[in-house]
Amino acid sequence: MTANLVQLINGEFVTSDAAAWRDECLARHVLNLPTLAVRQAWLADYERRHGAAEAESLKYHMLQQKRSRKDQAPADVMAKLVAHVVRSGQFKGRS
Repeated sequence: MTANLVQLINGEFVTSDAAAWRDECLARHVLNLPTLAVRQAWLADYERRHGAAEAESLKYHMLQQKRSRKDQAPADVMAKLVAHVVRSGQFKGRS
């Protein structure tokens, strides 16, 4: 399998098999869990399995993700959504 080039939230480009990309994806996954209670339980289990240092690193990446989401202007979010819809072929335009 060939690794693709991906962009981290800090703008840096890495391969998709890089540890930094894995950390960002994991942080995004935890942040997308449905409730705070579920996230806390997931993190407690993660800490039990991987240790306090790894759990703190994950929490740091989660904080970066949250800050990045807050920093995005609504226009940026809408532009990304429109671009995604057009790329995916869901938007056919006017007939």
